Amino acid sequence: MNETYLFSIKQWVAAPARSYSAVSMRCMVLSLCLLIMPLLGVAPAYSEAPAEPASMMAATTLDKVNINTANAQTLAEKLTGIGEARAGDIVRYRETYGSFVSADELAEVKGIGQSTVDRNRDVITLE
Repeated sequence: MNETYLFSIKQWVAAPARSYSAVSMRCMVLSLCLLIMPLLGVAPAYSEAPAEPASMMAATTLDKVNINTANAQTLAEKLTGIGEARAGDIVRYRETYGSFVSADELAEVKGIGQSTVDRNRDVITLE
C-alpha cells in the first residue's frame, strides 16, 4: 500500500473528534469502513433502491390544494397559517370576485399577508 495513503489515513483517524460534528463523524467512520472492507474480503451490503420519482411525485400532488375550488375546511387543513375563519374569508372572496388568477392574489384577502402566501406557494394550485 502507498505510504502517503497510509499516512493520510493515520492523520485522519488521529484528528481530534471534538472538532467534527456527529454527521461528519458518521461519514468518516463509514468511509473508513468502506476503505477497509475490501482489504478484509468483505463486500458492503447495500439497501434497497430508492422509491421511483413517479411515486414521489404522486404523493406531492395529493398535498396540493386548488384555491379556486377547495372548500373552507380543505383550505384550513392544507394551508399553513390559515384557520377556519380565514379559509371562510378566502371562499367568500372567491365567490365575490371570481377565481384567483395567481397565488399572490390571496394577499388581497383581509388578514392574509404576503408572508403567508409565500409560505404556502408550493402547496397552492390554480387549475
